[in-house]
Amino acid sequence: MNKKETTQIITFLAGNYSSISEKTIEQKQIMLNTWQECLGDLNYNIVLQAVKKTILSSKYLPTISEIRKNAIELMNPNKNKTGIEAWEEAYKMICNGTYMTQEEFDTHSDEVKKFFGSTTQLKAYSTNTDFNMDVVRSNFLKQYDILIKRKEEMQILPQNMQNMIQNVSNKISLGERKMKKCINCSYFLSCKEAEENKVECDKFIKRKLGKNYVEKNNNGYYINNSISCS
Repeated sequence: MNKKETTQIITFLAGNYSSISEKTIEQKQIMLNTWQECLGDLNYNIVLQAVKKTILSSKYLPTISEIRKNAIELMNPNKNKTGIEAWEEAYKMICNGTYMTQEEFDTHSDEVKKFFGSTTQLKAYSTNTDFNMDVVRSNFLKQYDILIKRKEEMQILPQNMQNMIQNVSNKISLGERKMKKCINCSYFLSCKEAEENKVECDKFIKRKLGKNYVEKNNNGYYINNSISCS
């Protein structure tokens, strides 16, 4: 939706809500810029229908959030599964998990797959008789509700904001994959410290060596071989 179309949306709303016409020129310009930034990634006709739907149920000027929510619902008429429906899918996966292939696993709902993580974890649920299925069900329903809420919150955001959040998330994930934990106290070490210098983390070394601890210099830690990481 371009700026001209955004202006048409605001003009349409101004015919129904006097609060818009009462704004100063500067306030109207700020409103136009804000609405364009937050709604510009959506199709004009979708936004217009979302606005009409919103004003039918509200006597107050609709917010950007309300309009985006209704627009997303118009673009995605198929609602998410309820928690119970999703659990039925998950339970069938557990029942067939012992022989489930990766290809079959990939055909299932994203939120259900995220609960299991992989076919390996799914097979663990299928083959471990110690699992309490009532507990698994309870944990699944809680996690499913969280995942659906996050999905809906993400969908409401403008596309450029979604992309920014995804990029940040990818960078964080990449950083975590590049870190390793000290085998003694679970503190994160950089790859260089963990692999090249072969040492535990600073805190563990100080605790173990006490007064004999030697500070790290440009060449790495100076410690005796008896406590080097394996």
